[in-house]
Amino acid sequence: MLNEVALNACLYDLDDAGITPPTPQAARAILEKDSGFVADLNQYYTKSGNYGLDTADRDIMFDLIAKHFTSQHWPLNMDGEEASKQFRLKLIDGLLAEGWSYKFRAEDPDDK
Repeated sequence: MLNEVALNACLYDLDDAGITPPTPQAARAILEKDSGFVADLNQYYTKSGNYGLDTADRDIMFDLIAKHFTSQHWPLNMDGEEASKQFRLKLIDGLLAEGWSYKFRAEDPDDK
């Protein structure tokens, strides 16, 4: 199970990206599908603070979120603008279908 400090770091980065789960447990359920990721986060995120994840961990988290809602990987910076826009549209549909909210526009550049 993802510890509270690690979960809060994940929630911090999701919020920073404009993605809000209906409950922290909704995010936890998605992230806990990867037991190796959970083990790593639980090992390294043990001290409370108002901060997000390190870059590598954040990339893994966003990929888990993307796979859950879109069945594809989170776009990389080298992906074309149209591909990124299509990804965001699909992500928005998936988020809304499960009661999540978002604060980004499909046309905006990906800013994770």
